Amino acid sequence: MAHNRLQHYLRTHRRRHGFTQSEIALLLGASSDTKVSRYESFRRNPGVITVFAYEIIFNRPARELFAGTYDA
Repeated sequence: MAHNRLQHYLRTHRRRHGFTQSEIALLLGASSDTKVSRYESFRRNPGVITVFAYEIIFNRPARELFAGTYDA
């Protein structure tokens, strides 16, 4: 039986690390948490620079953070 993965696991990792959306936005250089909210709710896809930033913030490879996208 195939395991259906989410497009990404940004919210899961943010919560696991104890960050708020505002804190992640600050680390990403965004002016507000709106972008983070849109990424986490699958309404917007982050660009490659943002993907690399998420790798650094969570100390996890993109293929793990964006497992569903990677599998596709």
